[in-house]
Amino acid sequence: MNEINARKLYEYLLKQPANKKLAIVSFFITNPAALAVLKNQWAKRDTKHATVLGRSHEETQSVTHDEFGGSIVLVDPFSLEKGFICEIPIPLAFGLCFIKQNLTLLVTSGSYITKIRGGHSVGSLDNSLCNDLHTITKSSDGNVLIVSTGVDAILEVDLETPHKVVWDWLATEHGYDITPSGKTRAIDRKFDYRKEMISTPEHTTHINTAINDIGNRVLATLFHQGQLIEIDRASKQIRILISGLKSPHNIRCRHDGFMLSDTRANRVLLLNREFRIETEIKADFNWVQDAIEIEENKKFFYLVCDSNNDRLVLLNKLGQSVSHLYWQKNSRKVSAVEIVTASEALQIFCL
Repeated sequence: MNEINARKLYEYLLKQPANKKLAIVSFFITNPAALAVLKNQWAKRDTKHATVLGRSHEETQSVTHDEFGGSIVLVDPFSLEKGFICEIPIPLAFGLCFIKQNLTLLVTSGSYITKIRGGHSVGSLDNSLCNDLHTITKSSDGNVLIVSTGVDAILEVDLETPHKVVWDWLATEHGYDITPSGKTRAIDRKFDYRKEMISTPEHTTHINTAINDIGNRVLATLFHQGQLIEIDRASKQIRILISGLKSPHNIRCRHDGFMLSDTRANRVLLLNREFRIETEIKADFNWVQDAIEIEENKKFFYLVCDSNNDRLVLLNKLGQSVSHLYWQKNSRKVSAVEIVTASEALQIFCL
């Protein structure tokens, strides 16, 4: 942001109630030319994902990460029509996690994590097992869980010593060691994967989300298998909670249960605490990348990242549209969303 825009943002946020809810949205692609190449490659997949589950190794290498762009933006979910309040370029911006203790936003970016405070990058962290990072969430021990999709792994690290893994779960060691093409995969903990280009079909699960909702439990979504699984942190054994999903993303907690994006089925599922489907939110969605619950005046709303329709849409509990934001068609690709207050946004983007 230039000085004038930064000043306007500062003045805007100061005028807002401190607890006003705003949304930070990440985009892992903001370069239309790179997106056009990717769309041509994605179009080669069969619609049922029965034979090709993503871009090939050669296709993945044909577009470098430097060409993708990437950014995070701030929006008002209840006034989406007003557009982006501000935007900060961050290459390959994907997962988002706000750390209240030090008022810092963590953004996963390919093989590293960018730390944002005061409108600028204030550092980064990574680990030799970081590759194609997706979500980042807080663990019950005060650390962070990083989903390293490129190595089919969940890594728990301390923010002060990220090179040391506190806890991990590697899919290849727990029954998921075969890729969609039938090849056996093994991950070497001593190898540095940060600069490796590993395509989606080379992943055994393309795991993309993990949350540690209670002490000994981690919930995760497996893209290839169409599963929501529960991982016992102590034994690392798994239990399949839901199967038959279509390329799922983003299991999240909500006020009385959970929700997840059944991405290719173009729906958001509201689950109870026993993981039974209570409500199916469907609209004219096309590839639901992420969705999150927002409470406002004791009412609950759902902010949906409707990826292939190039929009964000806020729905009420009845599935009716409350607010929406379209960006230029084929100009960017949405990744994730995080809810913060106006006072927190002030720290992230201004102070």
